[in-house]
Amino acid sequence: MDDTFLQGKYLGALLTATVQDGNFQLYPIAFTVVDTNNNQYWKWFFKQLSCLIQDDESLAIISNRHQSIGKTIKTFYPKSS
Repeated sequence: MDDTFLQGKYLGALLTATVQDGNFQLYPIAFTVVDTNNNQYWKWFFKQLSCLIQDDESLAIISNRHQSIGKTIKTFYPKSS
């Protein structure tokens, strides 16, 4: 999980989810552009992502420890590490 702020003509934030496959290759599975990086948008993003990826004890989520990401992970993926 990560986010970055957009600059230039189009402002906002890009929220992304990337996974690693069995060959240690990374690829994006979900992304969205939002007005700003806040709890509301991360909740929406994780709600959509939870339809694709189920909560499981073997699931590991890595992020930059942004407060909004941390709170939302506990809500939608309580079994993950």
